[in-house]
Amino acid sequence: MPEYQHVPTSEAAAQEAEEELSLQNPHSRATLDEFNRPEPQWWKRVGLILTLFFLAWFSIYIGKEHVFNKEKKPEVIYATRYSDEFRYRPAASPVITEYLKDGRIRLRGATPGGVGVRDEDQPQSPGAKAARAANRLLEAEEKAMEQLKESKRKAKERAHQRKIREIKARAKRARGGL
Repeated sequence: MPEYQHVPTSEAAAQEAEEELSLQNPHSRATLDEFNRPEPQWWKRVGLILTLFFLAWFSIYIGKEHVFNKEKKPEVIYATRYSDEFRYRPAASPVITEYLKDGRIRLRGATPGGVGVRDEDQPQSPGAKAARAANRLLEAEEKAMEQLKESKRKAKERAHQRKIREIKARAKRARGGL
């Protein structure tokens, strides 16, 4: 069992206790010296600061390569949501995304779209893409035809109005001349 040691109350008693401590434990002076270490040399401080700056610059440099390198997004290829076994039943799984070696992404599972996802953002098969392009072309053609018909109708109407004004002007001159 540890023995009770009296705590010194005066300065002289504290110095005596300290001397006893150092005589009993030779490592106490070395322990105290650890807290009074000499300053590190200047070149070690400069090296540490330069290392920190280099690591900060390197982390930003590496991060910029991945964040700002948006040259080519991976191409999403069409994947059906129906399995071969259950041809007419949708898969009850979440969307499975596979990153292929050539940079494309294959989607499998449930429909990748949901509420708030536009139709243009969902992957389509090449046939569906071609059909959509043909549909857009057909719509543009129909709109151009409508605009052409409208412009021709307006031109005819302006010509008709011009003829009516000319006839009224002739009639007015003829009445004024009589």
